[in-house]
Amino acid sequence: METLHDTCTASADLRRPRPRAKAVLRLRALRHADRSALQRFLHGVDEADLRLRFHAAVSRGSEALATELTRHDGHSRLALAVVAARPGRSDELLAVLNVARSGARAEWAVLVRSDLKGRGLGTFLLDELLRRAARLGIHELHAETLAGNHRLLALARRFGHAVSSSSDGTSALTRVLAAKPADPEAETCSTALAGTTRAASRSLQ
Repeated sequence: METLHDTCTASADLRRPRPRAKAVLRLRALRHADRSALQRFLHGVDEADLRLRFHAAVSRGSEALATELTRHDGHSRLALAVVAARPGRSDELLAVLNVARSGARAEWAVLVRSDLKGRGLGTFLLDELLRRAARLGIHELHAETLAGNHRLLALARRFGHAVSSSSDGTSALTRVLAAKPADPEAETCSTALAGTTRAASRSLQ
């Protein structure tokens, strides 16, 4: 069964007003040791975005939440992040995708640091999930969000999800994936991340 590794990178100049080392954007699986980085990431997500992701107020410093969001075994649970990596420094998490899988069905959720919304990070992560789904044995994608999460609803529709709204204010997102062979002309992870890098780096400067 395929697992996801730290193999997708793209160079980016992510300097802030104070000069810093050039960073590399990397897609990688999260680990238990990333809990502190995950908590720092959550402090970069505003209250409204946290509520849209978790459907309730959450504590950014919660050890239980950090443990849950960094669970990754490469099979039933996936925790993927786009990170900014600099030599000699801890990775800076920019966006996180969590997937819980049961058989051929997978439920996904994505969270992007609030100051980086609209820069293509969520699009990149969902595209990467779709790119690898067949090899991971995933044939149905599901998600649930609040009806007011217009950005995520638009993203899901763009990626072929059907949207079903409920009277409780939530919307169910579903996509059945057609079995098809890998496309040798399809955009690679590194190429897609390079495009995301150009957009994200403008906000991180």
